[in-house]
Amino acid sequence: MPNTDLKDSVKVIENIRQTLEKNRLKRKGDGESIGKVTLSAGVASFKRGDTVDAVIERADQSLYQAKTNGRNQVVASSAE
Repeated sequence: MPNTDLKDSVKVIENIRQTLEKNRLKRKGDGESIGKVTLSAGVASFKRGDTVDAVIERADQSLYQAKTNGRNQVVASSAE
């Protein structure tokens, strides 16, 4: 998200997570509910001198933290 700081990025992703959580997967044909939709996300932002790989690594670490914490949540990189 260009020109978006970490705090605002987390807000956007959290809004997406909450919207997904309100929905249920439905079976094609009869429309019967077969489960809820959840999202685990890791968020990181560029810092001066970062490489793309460094930012992706921090986001990936945050994603795994979200999953370790119980899933269905957004975790921001603690390096910010």
